[in-house]
This record gives sequence, C-alpha cells and structure tokens, in this order.
Amino acid sequence: GVYKTTDGGKTWIKATIPSGYGGEIGDILMVDSMNGWLAMTVYGGSGNKALWRTSDGGLTWNETQLVGSGTSVNITPSAMIVTDLFDEGHVSTDKGNTFTNGFLSSTNCVNFVDPLHGVISDYRGENWLYSSDGGLTWQNSNMLYESWSVYSDSVTSNFYAAPEGNLGHYGTIYRSTDH
Repeated sequence: GVYKTTDGGKTWIKATIPSGYGGEIGDILMVDSMNGWLAMTVYGGSGNKALWRTSDGGLTWNETQLVGSGTSVNITPSAMIVTDLFDEGHVSTDKGNTFTNGFLSSTNCVNFVDPLHGVISDYRGENWLYSSDGGLTWQNSNMLYESWSVYSDSVTSNFYAAPEGNLGHYGTIYRSTDH
C-alpha cells in the first residue's frame, strides 16, 4: 500500500492504488504538492505497469501506459527516466506520455547531481551507466557492483553507493567525484 501524512508522520492516510499488483514500490517522486510519480517494481500478480501517477497529492495513484517493473524514477529538464528490474530502462521526452527503451535492462536506481549529470546503478553486475545530457543518452561506467541505490550530492559532482553484500562488499561505500 501507499500511505500519506500531512502532519510530519504523526498520522497516516491510506491511498487508493491500482489492484492486482505483486511486487513492491520502488520509488516515489513528487514534483510538487499535488503531482507525482511512483515506480512500481512488478513481479507477480496481474498488474504490469511500471509507472503510476498522482495528481491529487498522493491520495490516488493511477497506472500509466508504461509496462515493466519500475525500480526508480527521476526527472530532469530534458527527460523522465525510469529504471527497470527486468526490462530495458525507459526514457520519456514528453513528460511521461510516451517512452522509448533508452538503456540496458536490470537497472535499480537513477539519480542526478544537477540537470545534466546522472548515474544509474545495475542489478546484476553489468556496467553502471552515466549521462551528461540530462538522461537522453547513457554511457557505460567502470562500476560493476550490484547496488539498489545511488546517492547524489547536488552541491558537488559526487555520487555515492553501497553495493550489495553478496559480493563481499559489506561495509564498503563507493564514491565518484567526476559525475
């Protein structure tokens, strides 16, 4: 389920969401107090939409047309980017109305330090990706470790990640200082 609070977490209201979904909510990105996006990590159930949208402050979430298993969503002035656990990643240049497959499959998280420079982490040991054009195109990085999140420091060119421990990286934090 999805829950909303308006009093700093003291009380919560259950939101209305599409039915028939198995999996988990990968990410929520509110662009203002009323409008937002939810990446739905679909596995199991009858639902198949990777991206949901709200226009009432998160009280009601509706499916978009994007099919897949969304893990993260981010928006730059150039594009909307949705990473996908099982399918190729998705890029929209028309505010989420249509999408093209923009990068390799099995990606976990997308984050940007500024409107141009972003990083995508990978699910199973493939090259991570980086963008210098707001997410329109993506190039391979030299990072290969599975990580469910990549964090940006928006006042620098730094990104941080804590890879999965299943590859012997317990307690390791990686940092990139060059976007």
